[in-house]
Amino acid sequence: MAVHKLRFEHAILTLCRVLRVNRSTYYKRFNSPPAPRTIENQEIRRKILTIYADARKRYGCRKIKARLLAEYDIKISLGRVHRLMKSMDLPQMSTVKPAFEQ
Repeated sequence: MAVHKLRFEHAILTLCRVLRVNRSTYYKRFNSPPAPRTIENQEIRRKILTIYADARKRYGCRKIKARLLAEYDIKISLGRVHRLMKSMDLPQMSTVKPAFEQ
């Protein structure tokens, strides 16, 4: 976060006043341990990256979700997989199979 880097250039009291944030909120944000969901997301991101690399960068959300369930027994929604992949800047590679015409 940019505010955390600005604390070396400006007083925290000034930053909090400009951003209209209480000082206690600032310290709570930067001094508290990460939430369990954040830690869980970091672990899932590492596993997604492993699966993505093993598939030679060709898997989309659906296949990654299936592999997370099969290999790591992680039950996760498709939306969460998509959101985590998007936050990692991984392109969505899944395509729709063309319809067969006679």
